[in-house]
Amino acid sequence: MTRITSMTELRQSMILFFRVIVCAAFLLMMAELLSSCEHKDLCYDHPHRQNVEVMFDWSADPDANPATMSLYLYPEEGGDPIRYEFTDKNGGNISVAAGTYRAICVNSDKETHRILGKDHFETFQVTSAETRALQGLLATMAGAAPMGRGTEKERMMQQPEMLWSSHADRIVVKPAGEKTVIKMKPEPRVKQCTVEIKNVENISGVKAMSASVSGMTGGWLAGLDQLSDEKVTMPFVAEADAANKMVKGSLTLFGHCPVQPNKHILMVYAQLTDGTNWYYEKDVTDQVHDKNQKDDTHIKIELEQLPLPKPAPGTDGGLEGRADIQPCRIGRLTGNAEELAVNEGPPHQFRAAGDDDLAGGIENQHRPHTGHGIDNAGQAATTQSDAVRHVEPAWCNITHGGQCIAG
Repeated sequence: MTRITSMTELRQSMILFFRVIVCAAFLLMMAELLSSCEHKDLCYDHPHRQNVEVMFDWSADPDANPATMSLYLYPEEGGDPIRYEFTDKNGGNISVAAGTYRAICVNSDKETHRILGKDHFETFQVTSAETRALQGLLATMAGAAPMGRGTEKERMMQQPEMLWSSHADRIVVKPAGEKTVIKMKPEPRVKQCTVEIKNVENISGVKAMSASVSGMTGGWLAGLDQLSDEKVTMPFVAEADAANKMVKGSLTLFGHCPVQPNKHILMVYAQLTDGTNWYYEKDVTDQVHDKNQKDDTHIKIELEQLPLPKPAPGTDGGLEGRADIQPCRIGRLTGNAEELAVNEGPPHQFRAAGDDDLAGGIENQHRPHTGHGIDNAGQAATTQSDAVRHVEPAWCNITHGGQCIAG
């Protein structure tokens, strides 16, 4: 009995021994593993992003107050630009992958601005939307308005709203542990232009006016800090100041002539109280390019005399007083390709064609005009078609003897 008990104890001792050996081996293995491990934070975003502070320095224009600013970062190795929006004009914090970038900043709070070529740093351009050739009360007649000679292919561009921009050729976003600050210094990129015409004849007979200047620049290349090479015509509202016998207007623009001198034509459009439409064409290139302009951010165009003709007698704000008189209308008969033939020379008016007149032709009526180079009205021979429904308004050229042209 004693012998059996001893064998049992020996077997249990051996089992216990092996268990101790296994546990010791396991503990040694775990200790080895633990001693060779280095704790690292889990990385869910690659490449690693850094918190970057962006600061906009407004020392170039302390009064600037854009509602929003945009920052575009262009990776050095290529790829799409990354855009960040700021509702604080002074900047803020952003998350950026470590690396090297080029940067452009512009204000992004203007509805008229259009961004072109933003995929590439060198082609990033701020421009403005297209618009009608005439502004204000004459806007509905824009399709018939003549353009300055030599400017027919220029785009009609809306005046740009205020633009501030800046660029940086190299920005390094540092790795973790090093603070990165991006500082940009936006500068104003829009100029002012004012137009004044003094000693305007018969200004009290003006009902509405508009004007435009050609040969201006169509945009700003923000990555290069230079004007684009597109030439545009810029319309603006002109106001008749009867008390001072002046016509005044102003507009905003990016600038002019980035490569070589352009020609600049001022067009002034006027509708008189009798409904007749007139335009005045003047080359103002010398004034736009005048090196004596004191402020290169403010272009002044100043002219003397605008020989507007007198409205027809009996008209005081429209055609109500002369139901038999139509505005100077020629050309383009709707529904028929036939055109009214008008002699060269001073403009004419044509009596409104009533139902009885359609069979017998339009009776030609003319009136004398006063003003520079506008003395006597000639005769206009006309033919009439039964298909006449509407005649486009004509514009009569003050500059060249009062000749009327079709719209």
